[in-house]
Amino acid sequence: MVCPKCGRVLVEGEICVCSQNDILKREYELQMERQAQIEEEERIQAEKEAAAAERRERTSKAFNNAKNLTADISGNLIQHILGILKNPINGIKEFCEEKNMINALILIAAQSIFFGIFAAAMVSSSLSMLLGGFAGLLGISFGKKFLIWLLVSIVAAGSSCTCAAAFMLISKMQKNSIDFIDSLCITSPKAVIVTPLTIITLIASAINGSVSLACFILT
Repeated sequence: MVCPKCGRVLVEGEICVCSQNDILKREYELQMERQAQIEEEERIQAEKEAAAAERRERTSKAFNNAKNLTADISGNLIQHILGILKNPINGIKEFCEEKNMINALILIAAQSIFFGIFAAAMVSSSLSMLLGGFAGLLGISFGKKFLIWLLVSIVAAGSSCTCAAAFMLISKMQKNSIDFIDSLCITSPKAVIVTPLTIITLIASAINGSVSLACFILT
């Protein structure tokens, strides 16, 4: 028996050294390939973990920044509200001097939201008073109340911003250096009074419709 590769004479069943070397070489190559595959999988897994940790860190940082910003805004706004309630003239002056558009928009949004809720309640209450026994048949569903609230809230917020823009234009015509943020800060503090009155009116509407109407007129 002769090795087909090197021509060495072999005993029956004997494996030539050159074939053994080829087998060992192939096993080594397979082992190296497996090792390289394992290292590549470990590298990919490490990159995934690093990316996930980075995302968690960014999310946590953004959350903490938002939390701190919200705390600063809410704390600052509460101080301004208390200042306006205690001394309206000085409180509004300080609010305008700070020129914080976010606080102004929050006041406008709060006023608009509660006014929208009140409008939906008033429409439902008015229909109940006018229709009497037919109110159950022709009453307003929750979806329609929500739509009324949404529309009225948007209109109220838009009206407040429109008033601020009109005030700015009038001031510009009079050669005053007032921008839109100044106008918002000047017009929004009324929400400090209007919003609690609207809430009181909502409570009154749940007790007596005529009382709520009187509160609405006062508001």
